[in-house]
Amino acid sequence: MKAVKSPQKEVHLKIRKVDFQYSEIPRFYYENNPFSTHFINTLHLLFPDGERFFIDSMIRYKQDIDDPKLKKDIKMFCGQEGIHGVEHEKIVKILTEKGYKTKPFLDIVKGTLKRADKIGTKVAGKSGPLILTVCLEHFTALFAEGMLQNIDISKADPQIAELFQWHAAEELEHKCVAFDLLQEVDGNEYAKRVVLMPIVSFLLYAYIGAGTAYFLTQDRENLEVKKLPQQLNSFVFKFLRQFHSSGVAKWLDFFKRDFHPNHHDNYHLAEAFLEGKRYA
Repeated sequence: MKAVKSPQKEVHLKIRKVDFQYSEIPRFYYENNPFSTHFINTLHLLFPDGERFFIDSMIRYKQDIDDPKLKKDIKMFCGQEGIHGVEHEKIVKILTEKGYKTKPFLDIVKGTLKRADKIGTKVAGKSGPLILTVCLEHFTALFAEGMLQNIDISKADPQIAELFQWHAAEELEHKCVAFDLLQEVDGNEYAKRVVLMPIVSFLLYAYIGAGTAYFLTQDRENLEVKKLPQQLNSFVFKFLRQFHSSGVAKWLDFFKRDFHPNHHDNYHLAEAFLEGKRYA
């Protein structure tokens, strides 16, 4: 059963060939808070290989799609995600130059995604990796909405803020593509995705939590013990609350049989950010 699409206006995807350049970035670049900063740093590590996983899960279907618009949207999606990975890898390089050991965690992420591809295919067939992509794209859309709508981005280093706002805008722009492809190629997608979503959700937060702790451990000599309780409180009750502002209700929408990403009307947030940008 194909989900009913909302009347949200049609979005035309665009590959924006950005090339952000970075000067010195503070060690704790979000509100001088190590918890918030390292939560974000973990996303920098997860995104490049995660984006490549998304692309690989979709291009394997390029010969199976006849709809010209969907074919074009897949091409645009892959182009956008590819550039996202490249831009976040720049920050990973900066983190490495600052002395952080990034390779061990990156190796774990790479290994996990390889196993996810194999296990997903074995459990759910050819569409298994695509279903994982759809689940994670639901998260990136929710994260993007929280980023553009509620995060006080003025508390972040402007260079990091620009990177994440641009990324968030494009996540909202292409939030439907993987979902539409999955419905096109797998008539039994609903049962599979609602089973996999809780597993994907748990693993995603497990890796983000582990990555945050991994960075904090490496930074133990740079932490001010007296400030840690207040910084942890600010991280949990301000930053995370804002970041997850879309809430459990919108996460749960994914489990409705007639769900479609367009049911969350949030593209105007992307438009507002991109308006007037030199790369828009």
